[in-house]
Amino acid sequence: MSQKVLRELVREGKARLGASPTDQAAASLQKRAMLLHLDGHLTANEYRTFMDGVKKHILGADYNPHLHGSRSTSTRRSPPKQTRTSPDSPLDVYFAYGSNMDRTQMRERCPHSKYVGWGYLNHHRLEYVGQSSRWGGGVATVVPHRGERVPGYLYFVTPSDLSRLDRYEGTPRIYRRKIVNVKLGDQPGTTRAYTYHRVDGATPHPPSPSYLSIIQNAQAKMLRAPRR
Repeated sequence: MSQKVLRELVREGKARLGASPTDQAAASLQKRAMLLHLDGHLTANEYRTFMDGVKKHILGADYNPHLHGSRSTSTRRSPPKQTRTSPDSPLDVYFAYGSNMDRTQMRERCPHSKYVGWGYLNHHRLEYVGQSSRWGGGVATVVPHRGERVPGYLYFVTPSDLSRLDRYEGTPRIYRRKIVNVKLGDQPGTTRAYTYHRVDGATPHPPSPSYLSIIQNAQAKMLRAPRR
């Protein structure tokens, strides 16, 4: 069944990119592949194979399969329980929360990033800590907390994007990058992604109204997003 889905997806990809070879069309195809993978219609190897082809279009010269988690271009079926990449595979998905939910800010910080969709980091909560001179108040971090969830946006990112994010987030002294499992919208299953969490022991502090409005506006857009 998954081989048939992959063949249909490849045909769709060739038709769409042939008619409109744009980053928007390529990103849309890559998002569709992720949803099919999360739904169990594509195995992990099939998902990575298709992603390789799309990434070559999206990332161009910045694409390097060894940096983007591709171990093989084989479409051989994986064991039934294998639904995600192996834990040691380099990731290229980023979960943005806080002020990085501002799409304009993300384009400035990560110029090669491509928006995937909205999602939730389950069993975590949002806290505001420290005193940011830029924002005039506390800034967001995520902390484990059973039963709660943090909304955010998912992006495909390049290694250079991640390096830029590391600098903006003050890694590793202020924030540190970690791997989390994120639920993509209202789809079943989760996808592995990078995100950042505060590690410098900053104490709680309320955010400024301008900082809080970025998060509230982004969350409002998520609520209005069409469901699949």
